[in-house]
Amino acid sequence: MARYPKSLNFLENLIFVWFGFALIITVAGSSIQIPEWLQVFGRSHPLVLHFPIVLLLLGVCFSFVPAIEQNPDLKKLAQFIWIIGINFAGISVLAGLILSQEDYAGETLNLHQWTGWAVFIIAAVLYFSKDYSKTFLKTGSLILAVTVVLAGHWGASLTHGETFLLAPIIPEEPTQTNLAEAEVFKDVIQPIFQSKCISCHKEGKVKGKLRLDNVKEMIKGGKSGPFVVGGNLEESLLTQRIHLPLEEKKHMPPKDKTQLSEEERTLLTEWVKAGAVLDLKLHEVDSSSSLFKLASLRFNPEPVYSFEFADLDQVSELNNYYRTVEPLSPESPALIASYFGIAAFDPASLTDLEEVKEQIIQLNLDKIPLTGIDLSFLKSWPNLETLRLNFTQLDESQILEISEIQTLKSLAISGNKLSEKSIEGLLEMQKLRQLFLWQSGLSDEQKEKLKKGLPRTKIEFGYDDRGIIYPLNQPKIEQEKVLFKDSLEIKLSHPIKTVEVRYTLDGSEPDSLESPIYQNPIWVNSSGKLQAKAYAKGWISSNSVSSIFMKSGISPRDRKLLSQPSPNYKAKGIETLFDQVKGKNNHTSGEWLGYTDEPSWIEMELDPSTKIKNIGLSLLYHESAYIFPPTRVEIEFFENGSWKKIINEQPRQSTKIKEIRSDLIQYKVENRSPEKIRIKLYPIASLPSWHPGPVPKDGFLWMKSCSINMKNKALFRFQTELNIRFKKAFLQAKKLEKAAEWVADCISKNGWIYTTGTGHSHILAEEIFYRAGGFARIRPIFHEALMLHQSASESTEFERKPDLAAKILNDYPIQKNDLFLLSSNSGRNSVILDFALEAQKLGAKVIAITNLTHSQQVTSRHSSGKKLFEVVDLYLDNCGDFGDACLEIEGLEMKVGATSTVMGTALLQAIMVQAVELLMKKNIIPELFSSSNTDQGEKQNQALIAKYKDQVKGL
Repeated sequence: MARYPKSLNFLENLIFVWFGFALIITVAGSSIQIPEWLQVFGRSHPLVLHFPIVLLLLGVCFSFVPAIEQNPDLKKLAQFIWIIGINFAGISVLAGLILSQEDYAGETLNLHQWTGWAVFIIAAVLYFSKDYSKTFLKTGSLILAVTVVLAGHWGASLTHGETFLLAPIIPEEPTQTNLAEAEVFKDVIQPIFQSKCISCHKEGKVKGKLRLDNVKEMIKGGKSGPFVVGGNLEESLLTQRIHLPLEEKKHMPPKDKTQLSEEERTLLTEWVKAGAVLDLKLHEVDSSSSLFKLASLRFNPEPVYSFEFADLDQVSELNNYYRTVEPLSPESPALIASYFGIAAFDPASLTDLEEVKEQIIQLNLDKIPLTGIDLSFLKSWPNLETLRLNFTQLDESQILEISEIQTLKSLAISGNKLSEKSIEGLLEMQKLRQLFLWQSGLSDEQKEKLKKGLPRTKIEFGYDDRGIIYPLNQPKIEQEKVLFKDSLEIKLSHPIKTVEVRYTLDGSEPDSLESPIYQNPIWVNSSGKLQAKAYAKGWISSNSVSSIFMKSGISPRDRKLLSQPSPNYKAKGIETLFDQVKGKNNHTSGEWLGYTDEPSWIEMELDPSTKIKNIGLSLLYHESAYIFPPTRVEIEFFENGSWKKIINEQPRQSTKIKEIRSDLIQYKVENRSPEKIRIKLYPIASLPSWHPGPVPKDGFLWMKSCSINMKNKALFRFQTELNIRFKKAFLQAKKLEKAAEWVADCISKNGWIYTTGTGHSHILAEEIFYRAGGFARIRPIFHEALMLHQSASESTEFERKPDLAAKILNDYPIQKNDLFLLSSNSGRNSVILDFALEAQKLGAKVIAITNLTHSQQVTSRHSSGKKLFEVVDLYLDNCGDFGDACLEIEGLEMKVGATSTVMGTALLQAIMVQAVELLMKKNIIPELFSSSNTDQGEKQNQALIAKYKDQVKGL
C-alpha cells in the first residue's frame, strides 16, 4: 500500500487532463476534424464505459460501510477504486464525445451525453470532498448512483432502442390488418425497416445521416444520396446497399447485424421498382406481381367456409337492377347480398334470398327504408356474419330482433336512433367484434355503458362535433386510360358514401361552393386535368387528387428535335412525343425524353389550313429524383413568313417533395393556323434551397407527349356529344334488362303496352308503334292537344293541366298485366305524372324515359311536388344536358343540338329487341310488324291490322 500516494497523485492530475480534452470537444463540437486513428479510440466507448459503472457503484457502496473508515488499508483501497473509476469515467466521456461526431444526433444523445458528464463531475467532486461531511458524501453518492443508472439507460436506448429494457414485459398489441385494408409501405415495408434498419438509422443514432424512423426524414435521404427513387433501382440507396456482397463494407445491414431474408430483400426491391409509393393500398397492386404475392402472405387470409356453393344460375337470377348477389371471391362459396335504389325496393324481395341463405355471410341494406318490416327471418340464416343497416329507420323491435342473431360478427346500424331497450339488446351480443353506431343519438353515459358491456367489441361512435375534426381521405379516380381518341369515362368514388365529392376539369383546385358535385360518371372529349376533393360537414376536406387525360391530336407533317436529350434518356427521339403511348410513372422506363443541361426544343410543320384549338404537353415530376416542372415554356408560331412568340410563361414550381406523378400543361391558341410551331421548355438550373439533395445540382425535365388539337366543325362535335351519351345511357344495362323482362312478361300474358308522351316526347310513342320489327300489341295514346301539329304553343299549356290525364285514360282499358311506357324530358308537368299515377292505380307497371340532370334541377308542377322519376316503377335516364340542347357555338349564348329524341329512341328500341330475344328463349314467337315497303312485309302487316284494328286507336 506504500505506493498508493504517488499513484494517487498521478491519477488525480490525470482527471484534469480528461476534463480538459472533453471540454474542448464539447465546446468545439463538429468544427473539429477528428483524425481516423482517434476515431478508433472513440469507438472504444461501449467497451470502456463498463469500468466506471462497476467501480463507481462499488465506491458508492463503500461510502455506506462504516468499517472501511476504521481500517486504513481498506480506506486506501476504496480511495484507489474511486480514483480509478473517475479516470475511466473521464475516458468514457472523452471517447463518447469523439464517437458522437460520427452518426449520432437527437434528444436521446443529448441526455446520454450530459448525464455522462454529470457522472464524471459528481464523482470527481465527491472524491476531492472526501474529508467533508459524511452526510454530504452519502447524499452525493446516492445522486451519483441514480445518474449512473440514467446515463446507462439512455446509452442503451441509443444502441438498442427506447423500449429495449421493458420490451419483454410490455405486451404487444396484436395487429389484425386485413388484406383489403393493408398499405404496402405502412404494413409491409416499414416493419422490415423497424426490425432490420432502425437501430442504426433513428433519432440519436443516425448512420450516414439517414433516418428511417420518420417518413419525412427518410424521403430526404442520407449523405450518400436519395434513399429511394421510385422506379429506379440503380439510383436508390436502399436497393444499392442491400444487394452488395456481404463482405462489402457498404452492404446493409452490416455484416455483424441480423440480415434480411431473401423474401424481405425481394419485397424491398419490388416496392422500389413499383414506384416506392407511400400510400399505395395492397389491393391496388397487380395481383400477378411478386410484390403482391409476397406481401399478401403477411395478412389475415380470407376465411375458409365449409358449406356448399350455391347454384350459379340461381345466384345469377337473384341479380337485377336493384340488388346484387356476388361471391366473396371467385374461389369462395360465401355470398354478399346488397340492395340499392330506394324507389325500387320491394320488401317482399328479401324472401328471394332464402334460396341462398346458407351461403350469405353479408347483407347490405344501407339507406333502404325498413320501418315496420319483419327482420326475424335473418335469425334462420346460419352463416350471416356481417349486417349493414345504416340509416334504415329501424325501430326498437327490429333492433331487438337483430340482437338475437347469434352468428353476427359485425353490425352497422349508424343513423338509427337507439332507445334504452335497444341498447340492452345490443349488450346481449357478446360475439360481436365490430359495432358501428355513428349518429345514433347516444349520450356519453350510454356510450360508456356499451363499451363496458361489450369489452371485446370494437365500437365506432363516429364524430360527435365536440372533439377533434379529422381530415377526409382523398377520393379515388378510375379511368381506363390517359390517351383517348373520341371520349373518355372517368369515375370518382369515396369509401364514405355520405361525403360530397367536388371536382374540376381544368386543373384548378376544387372548392366547396362553386365546383360541380360528382353524381354520375364524367365523360370528357378534350384534354385536361381532373382535380377532386371530398367534403363533409364536421370534417376537414380531403387533399385534392388529380389525374390527366389527353385527347389524341393531329399528326404534324414533319417534326424534329432542335436540341438533343440526355444520352441515357433518348427514348425514341422525336417520335416519343407522337407515338400515342402513355408513359409509365417511371423515368427509367425508356418512354420519356430527359433533359438537364439544355432546354427541350422541338419544331413541327403543320397544314396551314388547320385551325388549332390548344397545345398540350405531358410531363413527369418526381422531386426525389431531381425531376421538376420546366422553369419557362416558350411557344412560337411561324405565320406569314416570320416567327412570333405567342406563349412565354413560367409554370408553377414545386415547393416540396411529392410522389412521382404525370402532369399536363395546356395552352389555348384559338383560331390560329401556323405553318410551323416551335416549343421550348427550360429545365431547372439547380435544386431549390429546400431540397435535401446536394447543391449545386442540375435538375431534370422529363417529357412524353405533345398533343395539338384542332377545333372540329359543329356537326362532328355533335357526333362526339351523342357518342358520349350513348356510352353513358347503356351503362344502365341492368335497368334496360329489367324493362325488357317486363315487356316480355306483358306480351307473354297477352297484355298491352301503352305508350305516350307530351310535346316532342310523343315522337317516342310513334317510334315503337306500327314499326318494322315492333310489337303489334302496342296501344299509343295520341291526344292531339298534347302533340305539336295543331298548336305547339298550346300543347305546352295543355301538358300542365291537372286531371286531364284521368279523362284521357277513360278511353283506354288499362289492366293488371299491362305496361305503360312514358316519355318526358323534364318530367315535371302534371299530365305526364298523372298518366303514371293513374296507370299504377289500375295495376299496370310504369316505365319512364326522362332527363335526370334536367329533372333534378327544376321544381315539380304537379300537386304532389314530385317529378316523374320519383313516382314510376322504373326510370331510364336519357343522359341529356339541362335544357336538352348540348352544343356550344362560338358567339352564341344558348346551346343548340337537342338529344332527348335520339337518345329516347335508342333506349326504347334496346328494350324492345331484348324483349323479343327473351320471348324467343321461352319459345314464344311474338307478333311483330314488318316494313310495309316490302311485298312480304305488307302482306304480313295486313293480317295484324285486320286482327287489331278495332282494338288499337290509330291503327
